[in-house]
Amino acid sequence: MNFLSLGKISRKVNQFDDAEKFYQRLLKELPYDHSNIVDCYYSLEIIIDEKGDYESSLEWHEKSIEIKKQTPKK
Repeated sequence: MNFLSLGKISRKVNQFDDAEKFYQRLLKELPYDHSNIVDCYYSLEIIIDEKGDYESSLEWHEKSIEIKKQTPKK
């Protein structure tokens, strides 16, 4: 099991702080062009939104869109 999976499981059981830690760690460990980076940003957007910080959630959303635009389509 990897941090992406642990983050998803934590998010589903409303353990938002734990999920956020898993995704933040992934962002530090993965290269910028890794295929899971967009998933991390998107998941952080959802978690932060669930925690009620809508302004920060919007920032994570914008980051995920920007990275997705820069990622070559397969």
